[in-house]
Amino acid sequence: MSSIDFTPDLLDDFIRGRAAIFLGAGVSAGINTRAGKSIRTWARFLEDTAKQLSDTATAAEVKELVAQGEYLFACEILKESFGDRWESILKDEFEKIGNPSPLQESIISLGARITITTNFDLFIERHWERLNPKATHHLQVKNGISPECFSVFRDDKPHLIKLHGSINQTDSMIFSLSDYAAKAHSNWQYSSFMETLLCTHTVIFIGFSMRDAAITNLLEIYAQRYPKNRPHYAFMPDFDSSRKIEIMKKYRKLFIVSYNSKNNHTQLTQHIKTLGRQIETRKKLAASSVLTQ
Repeated sequence: MSSIDFTPDLLDDFIRGRAAIFLGAGVSAGINTRAGKSIRTWARFLEDTAKQLSDTATAAEVKELVAQGEYLFACEILKESFGDRWESILKDEFEKIGNPSPLQESIISLGARITITTNFDLFIERHWERLNPKATHHLQVKNGISPECFSVFRDDKPHLIKLHGSINQTDSMIFSLSDYAAKAHSNWQYSSFMETLLCTHTVIFIGFSMRDAAITNLLEIYAQRYPKNRPHYAFMPDFDSSRKIEIMKKYRKLFIVSYNSKNNHTQLTQHIKTLGRQIETRKKLAASSVLTQ
């Protein structure tokens, strides 16, 4: 897929402030930091951290859990094993300074009024104003889900909702099994916020693997409760199974935009830039239409 024509409805949602971008871990992976190293993926971070354990049996257990995709269990074991050191280990990884990747730059430059992310790092808020020179208000950042987050549905300011917290406020973070249990699965504000967002905005998932049970369960509930609502969008690498695409559309109301993951997901960056150009073209057409009336 070399080029995409995004639907007029989606472009209009961006123009009207009715589009929300949901960023997963894949958007932060690969960012070059001043330390000369890339931000590690969740799996790589857990594996590397396990190597610091003196208990080889526990380290092997964590490695096996990561290989099975049981990241929350692996993280819970590491959290308990390191105790008071755990917070400093997290900060050492996620407080790194660096420049946004071309993918991040293209996403931030879309100027979406609402951005939601499960990432803990500070790259979006540190570079948002530079990449949105026409913005009239500062980016409103909310760490974790609280009653204050619902103001996003009542004003027209730009918002960044850090759904799983932020590294500069570690008590807000959702990273381990116990964190998910306390702050996501059993938190009515978490589910209520996401349901409201899904009902009122078109959500575009980027760099999100759809393996997060808290989010995917909410998508499935949304699809069952509101079968006539328009679908949301998800950019997925190498998602070429027509059967899976239909299942995603039917049971999660997700329209899948598949792309080739070669060359470090370069095609995804191209697609996001294409989306940005088409939004700007749509704005100009709308403006010229108004002038000629």
